Amino acid sequence: MAAINGPRRTRAAPRSGTPPERPRILVLRPDHLGDVLVTLPAVAALRAAAPAAVVTYAAPPAAAEACRRCPHLDRVVSIAFPPPGRPWGAFAEAELRAAVAALGGPYDLAVLPRPDDPASGMLCATAGVPVRVGFATPQALPFLTRSVPPPAPDLPVAEATRRLLAAGLAALGVPSALPPLPARDGTIVPTAADRAETAAVLAEVGVPGPEVVLHPGSGWPVKNWPPARWGRVARLLRDRLGSPVLVAGTAREGPLVEQAVRASDGAAVGIAGRLSVGGLAALHACARVVAGVDSGALHLAAAVGTPTVGLYGPGNPAFAPPLPRHRVVRLGLACSPCGRLEAPPCGRLLHPACVTGIPAGAIAEGVLAALG
Repeated sequence: MAAINGPRRTRAAPRSGTPPERPRILVLRPDHLGDVLVTLPAVAALRAAAPAAVVTYAAPPAAAEACRRCPHLDRVVSIAFPPPGRPWGAFAEAELRAAVAALGGPYDLAVLPRPDDPASGMLCATAGVPVRVGFATPQALPFLTRSVPPPAPDLPVAEATRRLLAAGLAALGVPSALPPLPARDGTIVPTAADRAETAAVLAEVGVPGPEVVLHPGSGWPVKNWPPARWGRVARLLRDRLGSPVLVAGTAREGPLVEQAVRASDGAAVGIAGRLSVGGLAALHACARVVAGVDSGALHLAAAVGTPTVGLYGPGNPAFAPPLPRHRVVRLGLACSPCGRLEAPPCGRLLHPACVTGIPAGAIAEGVLAALG
């Protein structure tokens, strides 16, 4: 079997004289939960500009599950993509064909918001999507029919995606102009089943109406604060609010949650691994503030409309949920943000100075300020 991950030549898509009345648009982002969620305001802008469009989003399973709660999407497809930024494997023909079948279609336009994304380009080219728009990077360019320059490093992902979607509509000949980005609030709406799931868990742990939810974990250990700091935050908040806080996380983040709860001296209750993605969205929707490190959980809270307090070290705060409802706490060291999560220049893959230098009081005060 021949390898399938090499560059392919692509031809410009044929342009008919009449743009489609109901353009069938496919957006793909093989990425982590937060990186997918931050594109949804751009999808909302697309919906406002082209209300007749049929919009499908393809993402990895966890992100796809969240996207099913986005009211601006007509369809969501879960795809077992390669890891972010990676191509399909040299002999992954069966996996690629399964992904093509899952996409369904046909589509008039595919938009690829992740710059270094060869997997989506190859998938769309194999599926025969005639117009494929993305950023002009070496990884994506061989599979595109139209490209735009890569985004500036500090350009928020939502705005970069909005501009890319605008280029896609232009490539189809659709005259609509995309409006400015709307707020993130309401880009994810929990279902009744999500709310029931959350209510059952909260009743079991005896915290029916949480004011504050803490998230100590993320997909990158280099972003994480020492868990005992979260315990200290919980104690400070209990002393001011008079009630315990919830500490949430995935099942994999269970040890972090457990350490934070132990350090809280009874000020926190842990619920790691107890909720689905939809249940977590419902938990965030009923909380008054969600605080955590730069993570998908924090972006999920912003997407349901709950104020957040985010701890940022190596990650770029330009990608954080926007002020004033969402607060960023960081040190502002000269080396931060480095953006190099796999190989930070300080050499610290766990608890770098840009993270450990932030005191517990700074997060607690941010939460209290958000509570008003």
